[in-house]
Amino acid sequence: MAGDLPAVESCIVEDHDLNLERGLCLAAQAGHSELVAYLLAGGAARNRKSKELIEALYLASQNGHVPVVRLLLTAKIPVNAVAYFGRRALHAAATHGHGEVIQLLLAAKAKCDVGDSDGITPLAEAVLNRRHEAARILVAGGADVNRCARDGTSPLSMAQEQGDQAMLALLTGVAHEL
Repeated sequence: MAGDLPAVESCIVEDHDLNLERGLCLAAQAGHSELVAYLLAGGAARNRKSKELIEALYLASQNGHVPVVRLLLTAKIPVNAVAYFGRRALHAAATHGHGEVIQLLLAAKAKCDVGDSDGITPLAEAVLNRRHEAARILVAGGADVNRCARDGTSPLSMAQEQGDQAMLALLTGVAHEL
């Protein structure tokens, strides 16, 4: 039912016990932008800091659903809120290499050097997963190539350890410009 707008409308009209925030989260995860827009208009974002709405932004970012991320950011879902294990929406987008989502999140003032529960930053996630375009966007957005995680590794040292010459060139070019 997460992507079935008429079924959801029917449940709301018939006053079924429907958790709008949970429905929004499921619709966002699946990329159903029309349903997300409907649920937002119906009041699903009254409590912008609810766990489900923060998860919705995280999951939409993880899955690269650009229109849904746009809708959630427009609804003022907190861009820097923690979803899972200290991870934020920017971590999810960087891990999966969703460049356009990363740009949207950065434009909404996502903090690019905040680490997760292990101190891993979105840039480190991009490096670990060999997401060159994501790393380029994050670096252009001000991410620190030398910011260390709790284990003492930095995005730069991770790229060196991987032997990823393209990533090293991207990261050291920025390091030398600073």
